[in-house]
Amino acid sequence: MEDMEVYVFHIAQLHGMCVKKNYGDNFIDISNFSYKEIKKHIEDIVPDLTVFMSFRSLFELVIQQICKEHNLKHVYLEHGMFSNDTLRFRSNKLKKERKVVIRRQLKFILLSFQRIMFSSRPLLEFILFKNVYFRNKFYLCKHDHYLVYSERSFDCLKNIFKLSLKEVEYVGYPIFNDYRQKKECDELEKNKDGILYVHQPLISDGLASISYDEEKQFLLHISEKLKTYGKLTVLLHPRSNVNEYKRRFADTDIEIIQSPNNYKIFANKAIVIGHYSTALLYGLYFDKRTIILNYPSMHNDSVFNNIFQYVEDIDKLNIDILTDKSIDKEYILGTNNTFEHISERLKYYAN
Repeated sequence: MEDMEVYVFHIAQLHGMCVKKNYGDNFIDISNFSYKEIKKHIEDIVPDLTVFMSFRSLFELVIQQICKEHNLKHVYLEHGMFSNDTLRFRSNKLKKERKVVIRRQLKFILLSFQRIMFSSRPLLEFILFKNVYFRNKFYLCKHDHYLVYSERSFDCLKNIFKLSLKEVEYVGYPIFNDYRQKKECDELEKNKDGILYVHQPLISDGLASISYDEEKQFLLHISEKLKTYGKLTVLLHPRSNVNEYKRRFADTDIEIIQSPNNYKIFANKAIVIGHYSTALLYGLYFDKRTIILNYPSMHNDSVFNNIFQYVEDIDKLNIDILTDKSIDKEYILGTNNTFEHISERLKYYAN
C-alpha cells in the first residue's frame, strides 16, 4: 500500500512488549492514551478506512464507536484462524497471566467508561458495553464489511456477527506477498525430504509448564521417531531467541532456523509438525502431510484437529499408516492467497 498513508494504533506496552524497531511516527502506541486523546488522533487523521483485525476487546469497541460517530468507514479483516478458544481468549489468558490481564482489562474498562461519560447517549453506550463485554453480543457493533479468508471463516463468524453473504468478501489466507511470488511458487520444484517442526513460544508465553531442557527432549524424541523421513528442522517463532536455541541444540542434528513467511521452507519438506500455529496453513497449501501434536503439559487449541492428522503425542503415531488426508483447501484457505490482493481490496473499500 505504498501509495496510501497508513497509521497503526497498537497497545504493545499494555501487553508488556517492547517494540525495538522504529516504524516511524505513524506507528502509534496508545496504551496510555485517554479516550479523549484517542478520539483526537482519529479526528486529526480522518481516515478513509479503519481496519480492525480483532473484535474481542473493548479497545476495538471504543475505536469502532468513534468511527461510527464520525461516519468513518470501518471493516473487519480476519487475522489468524478462528477457533473454539477465540471467544474464551480472555479467560484462558487470565488463568496464566492474572496480573497482566487484569491490568489490561481495567484499562479497557476505563476507556469504555470515559466513552460513556462523554457520549450524548450514555445509557445506550452503557448497554452496548454490557452486552459486548459480558455477553459477547458482537453483532450489536457490526462493521461495514467483513474481509475473511474463506467459506470456513464465514461459517465460523456468521452466527457471532449475524452475517449475511452480502456483508462478506473472501480474500484468501495470505501465503505469498504478491502475485509474482505466487506464480514463482507454482513453478517451483518441490522436494519431499525432511521434517519441519513449526515452533511456538509456549514456554515464554506462560502457556506451558515445562523447562527448555524438557522441550529439547521432546523435539529429540520427534526427530528419532520420524528419522526415516529425514532431518528435523525447527522453524522458530519470530519472538524467540534464535541464537539461544542454536546454542541449546548445538550438540544435536536438529537444525534451528528463523525465517518468517518463507513459503519455500514448507515446499521443500516431506512432513510438517505443529500445534496450532497459523503457519501450518503453508503446509496445507503445499499439500504436505501435517501432524498435529499436543505440546507437553498442555492441550492444543483444537482449531486444526479436524483439518490435519491429530495424535495426542508422537508415540501414538503409527508412521506405517501416515498418509495424505483429503482436505478441501479452498474451503479453508480461499483463493488468491496474497497480501497484494488483500491490499487491493482494502484500497477498494477506502475509496
